[in-house]
Amino acid sequence: MGKIAAKWSAKSGAHHWLMQRFTALLLVPLTFWVLSSLYGHMLGADQHAIHDFIARPFSMVMLALFIGAGFYHAYLGLQVVIEDYIHCKKLKYAALFTVAAACLLMAVVGWVALIIIGIE
Repeated sequence: MGKIAAKWSAKSGAHHWLMQRFTALLLVPLTFWVLSSLYGHMLGADQHAIHDFIARPFSMVMLALFIGAGFYHAYLGLQVVIEDYIHCKKLKYAALFTVAAACLLMAVVGWVALIIIGIE
């Protein structure tokens, strides 16, 4: 039984490590795009111009990817911190659930906001 648990744990850790690196690499160009968009298109623009920029299909896809990758990357990082530093099992599971729920909720709120902007 110990070998099975060790095998599963090793695969899970490798997947976790790989996903954290993948989201980090994905966030580099997305963050560059978001910051350059803020500076190039939205700085000093009125609300209507910002709305029109965000409502463009390309902008919506990029922002949706940024939101999803950002919150998933945050969850993965916080998961490691919780697993490393919280030793009480009940508190650890409660913290992991809370962080997962909060990251998912914030991502969904961001995506719904993008949908609302796109519909208007």
